[in-house]
Amino acid sequence: MNPLKLLLNSFTYTIPIYGLLLLLTLPSFILDNFLVLDLSTWLKFPFLIIIIYLANLILSIWIVGAVIYYVYHYLTKQKVSIIQGLQHSFKKIEQLILGSLMCSGLVLLSLILLVIPGVYILVKFNFFPYAIVIENCTAKEGINRSSDLVRGYWWSVFLGILVILLLTYFPNYLSSQIILKLYSNIEDANAEMIGNILGFLVSPFRQVYHALLFIRLQRLSSH
Repeated sequence: MNPLKLLLNSFTYTIPIYGLLLLLTLPSFILDNFLVLDLSTWLKFPFLIIIIYLANLILSIWIVGAVIYYVYHYLTKQKVSIIQGLQHSFKKIEQLILGSLMCSGLVLLSLILLVIPGVYILVKFNFFPYAIVIENCTAKEGINRSSDLVRGYWWSVFLGILVILLLTYFPNYLSSQIILKLYSNIEDANAEMIGNILGFLVSPFRQVYHALLFIRLQRLSSH
């Protein structure tokens, strides 16, 4: 499982659907980055703000499911539309939310105990949404399926995830820090926003990369 080969394949496969993936994830990106409210706003409208953030969370999970469905079928040369991806993800939204809560709880508990178990669990359960969306698993089955897929390949998966994180997230952070150094009149929030935009622009490559990694693990598990 060569991360560099996966990166090259990701670049090749992403180009034809790059704009489509950006368009699909744009609503979630806008809400994530522009619903940043100060304390006084929270105190004035606490229940409304909570509802908005919960709606944004559900929207993000729905879009993640749609991206997984569309990218997987695109990579396996099965023609589907974005609308079909959204429809399929909507049917799985309950299990995706439940799986996210279960996985987040396990990771948080592990991180409280020690950092290393938290990282181990995070990698082990990384593919639960793929199992839910692609293999029609329930939340619990999806977490178990992800664990089965990663078993025996944990270090390879960890290295693969680490590579894509370093290549997509670290440059965003670095760029925001460089901007702050070069332009002292720019506020931290604005510099961070520029980094977030860069992260958004490379997100399709990350989505395709993870789908390729999942497909690779599927094939290895079937042998």
